[in-house]
Amino acid sequence: MLQTITTYHDLVRTDALAMLEGNAGVVLDFGGGVGATSAALRQAGSAGHVTLLDQVADKALGDVDQAVALDLNDSDRVKDALDDAGPFDTILCLDVLEHLIDPWAIFPLLESVLKPGGTMILSLPNINYHGLVMPLLLRGRFDYAEAGVMDRTHLRWFTKSTMLELATRGGLKLDQIVPNISGRRDNTLNALSLGLFERFLARQYRLKLRRSGD
Repeated sequence: MLQTITTYHDLVRTDALAMLEGNAGVVLDFGGGVGATSAALRQAGSAGHVTLLDQVADKALGDVDQAVALDLNDSDRVKDALDDAGPFDTILCLDVLEHLIDPWAIFPLLESVLKPGGTMILSLPNINYHGLVMPLLLRGRFDYAEAGVMDRTHLRWFTKSTMLELATRGGLKLDQIVPNISGRRDNTLNALSLGLFERFLARQYRLKLRRSGD
């Protein structure tokens, strides 16, 4: 489920962690709030070292090894922090790029510090979701909300296809993509349509990406 504002900074994204296999090694938690998800990896013994980059990283949980508080829109500071802490075996980038001014500039910086053979888990909300599209089509409404797909702090918007374009344009390979479809009705409709309506029913997509070994 997408994070709510009240739990965003300390939510453990078990849905994303379920996409990882084996030991996560050296982990970057980019935009991970106080580092709850990566801290859970550390507690489970599935990560050897965790670096957190976020504007609230000064409040990082104790299981985070290295925390850097910075403005994630500042590409120069982000690059310096990544170069100092990387490279990484695993990068978590969960529902953060949509909050940035220029995610297309930041994403290559993340990709550059992913080790050959490394894994990135990327999560983004889907603007093609029917809860957004239908009010726009039927009522001419595009109403922001406190959380979810229409979170008022979102600056950039993605469909499934544009997520894939962002994620793979630099050479990362898509290993898996998982739609987040919530509720019995939407899941039943997706099953009955054999996935034909997936892009309208998914609130969010999670992508598992790999960097080819050199």
